[in-house]
Amino acid sequence: MARQQLRLTEYETITLPADDLPTEVGRRLHQQFSQQVQLVAPSILNGNQWQLTAQGWIGTIPLTRDLTLTIQPKIPLTNLFGMVQRAYQFEPRWLDGLTEAASLEQFYDELAAMLARKVLHRGRNGFHRTYISHTEFLPYLRGQVNLRRTLRSPHSPVLECEYEEHTVDNEDNQILAWALRQIARSGLAAPATHHLAAQAFRTLQKAVSIAPVSPARCVGRRYTRLNQDYRPLHALSRFFLEQTGPAHQDGDHLLLPFLLDMATLFERFAAAWLQTHLPPPWQVKIQEHILVDPHTHLTVRPDMVLYQNGRPVAVIDTKYKAPRTIQSDDFSQVVAYAQVKNCPQAILLYPQEVTRPLNLTLPNIHIRSLAFPLTGDLDTAGQTLLRQIINEPSAT
Repeated sequence: MARQQLRLTEYETITLPADDLPTEVGRRLHQQFSQQVQLVAPSILNGNQWQLTAQGWIGTIPLTRDLTLTIQPKIPLTNLFGMVQRAYQFEPRWLDGLTEAASLEQFYDELAAMLARKVLHRGRNGFHRTYISHTEFLPYLRGQVNLRRTLRSPHSPVLECEYEEHTVDNEDNQILAWALRQIARSGLAAPATHHLAAQAFRTLQKAVSIAPVSPARCVGRRYTRLNQDYRPLHALSRFFLEQTGPAHQDGDHLLLPFLLDMATLFERFAAAWLQTHLPPPWQVKIQEHILVDPHTHLTVRPDMVLYQNGRPVAVIDTKYKAPRTIQSDDFSQVVAYAQVKNCPQAILLYPQEVTRPLNLTLPNIHIRSLAFPLTGDLDTAGQTLLRQIINEPSAT
């Protein structure tokens, strides 16, 4: 039996009769997903209806085994997929078929199937092995013995041995196993994809420790000629691990939501696009830690700092919203970043033009609001933004 679906779009509100959503389900939605969905309970003030307003998240929340809440993006799906590809550094050819996906659920399903197939292919060729150091007390000699301890306890029946094991039970493979486990348990994949993910997981489960893995472990890894094909596998795994929300139980069913924070995606996409297209001698540093006070170790971390010839010239703070006017807190934040970094430019970057844009010069700082529109061609929008940044007089 197919699940019933409630559908929302970012920042839009739907109303439901009180009987359409069990009180316990509404309570759980409020307790676990208040960041993603603003919920107003039925009362005499709202016609005895539930009111659900989507926030800046998209994805799927299984409310019960028979009912799913799906939040759609307000931008075209093709652009969403392009943002994901750039932000997670997926190989562009991967999206050749995925851009035809008619829904976010189908996009999820096809990416999950891709990961499972790639893991099974690697398994047929042999998973990557590494040497893991162990120290154990054994009744026999293995590797090197700790002579100092042995001489202190000459009559002990065990030896403290230090040895290395050539094993597939390493973090490279543990990342894949945990991502596949989350996919297989989510209930969001189509039956064929679920079967494929479960098969790939079982292949790893035979030889790999199964334990939660942080998405951060997928980033900044060292690759050699022996495991360089793991780079795209870890990129895919990171995507699934970051978007998998807290589980909840419905009878015998464990339900795992899939949720994508559009503010984070917009920040990563804009940074990755600029990183690829900035011409020399420009470069961008992402989430750079800047020490404000060495005595208190206070630091700030702007979304991006742009450098020209090694000199910081602009800080950029992304804001995934569409305000009529610039909010005071956003203005103060980006100005503070520019002052700390001694940058002549401070830029607030939005996903569309602000109704009343900002263009203000304070002593030593030019503060502007700029846009990276997400509804049209992304590369055209990026090139327009790039010209606005590079042609700034203070940057020449």
